Amino acid sequence: MSVRAQLLEWLAEQRDAFTWPEQLHYAGPADFVMREGSWHRPVGVLRGRPRHCFANAIAYAAARRWNYVEGYAMLPLSGTVGADGRKVVAAGDEIVHHAWVVDPLGAAYEVTWPAPGRCYRGIVFSVERADDCTWNGDASVIDDPNRGHPLLRQKWTGETPWTAELDADAKRRLELAAMLVTGGVL
Repeated sequence: MSVRAQLLEWLAEQRDAFTWPEQLHYAGPADFVMREGSWHRPVGVLRGRPRHCFANAIAYAAARRWNYVEGYAMLPLSGTVGADGRKVVAAGDEIVHHAWVVDPLGAAYEVTWPAPGRCYRGIVFSVERADDCTWNGDASVIDDPNRGHPLLRQKWTGETPWTAELDADAKRRLELAAMLVTGGVL
């Protein structure tokens, strides 16, 4: 079975494993990503803080004016050595809720793991939406129970991934996040 087929099968299992309120258009985040997501293949790795994928992706997206992507990814094979010399320790074909970035030409970049994952499926969101979810929600765009899962309530029609206009507070938060996550190296 291909890694894409494995990821889709896992998403279907996650969707079917939980009961979601009937008023939602999607049966949870896994269903949302299954139905609305697209495949991404990272072409590189950018240095970010381990275990901080959402913050890393927001920081790089804001600093480089790239796009924030959130969805699910399959970890690199256990034992893979990344560009920074760190070894990946993974339990088989582990799939996790994850975030990464995509440049203006559509090339994806891993921002947390030492090596690219084996398979990625996600949805491009504006960095403003991701930042808002960090400060006012549950840090996740697709899984935001504190605000009643706003993205799952109605059919997704997409959004403009990056807008140049940020309010002053959001701009300061994003600049600070970029500096903290990358150590000033962007």
